[in-house]
Amino acid sequence: MIVKDQPSLPGVDATSDARRATARVETRQPDVILLDRQAFQPDEFAKLLGDLADTPIVVILSPGGDNQRVQQALHAAVVVLSGRADSAPPALANTPAPHGRLADWQIRRIEAHIDAHLDETIHVRDLAAVSRLSLGHFAHAFKRTFGIPPLAHVTRRRLARACEQMLSGDEPLSRIAQECGFCDQSHFTRHFHRALGMAPQRWRRLHAPGPR
Repeated sequence: MIVKDQPSLPGVDATSDARRATARVETRQPDVILLDRQAFQPDEFAKLLGDLADTPIVVILSPGGDNQRVQQALHAAVVVLSGRADSAPPALANTPAPHGRLADWQIRRIEAHIDAHLDETIHVRDLAAVSRLSLGHFAHAFKRTFGIPPLAHVTRRRLARACEQMLSGDEPLSRIAQECGFCDQSHFTRHFHRALGMAPQRWRRLHAPGPR
């Protein structure tokens, strides 16, 4: 998580340097990236957004918002959804992948494909194709890399995106469910409760910025 002029929390790096921010993203730890637009020059900000294209969640802070509450809520949600809070960071870019796991370039292509198609049906065969592996080899390597099957990982990404949308506006849950690739609100609620231990309506009330 990268925050401008915010107090540090566990697992949070505070920096105003765009170069250090993009370097941090290379670790692909479960993160929420919060950016203060006013902290960067226009050309710096545009470059940074491009470098963050594969990041699970990017939130652009607006002046005067209750950013601390948003920061805490999103960080907590992404750590729970990642299931990897206590694991070692994946290999950095250009580092050979451990035996039987996905290489760094494959992980980037897979995550970019998932994020670009969250509102659509995502097939394992398509993820195998973008990683240039056979279906069987891909499924094995993916499980070795992420600790869960491909479609379970897709569901976590959908839930993380839904958490971002719930905190960034007042869009109805039915629409958020659709935009994040769930069949309907009921389907979304079942997965959300299973992962985060409460219904999305309650999570939103607890964590939404502004007076409670």
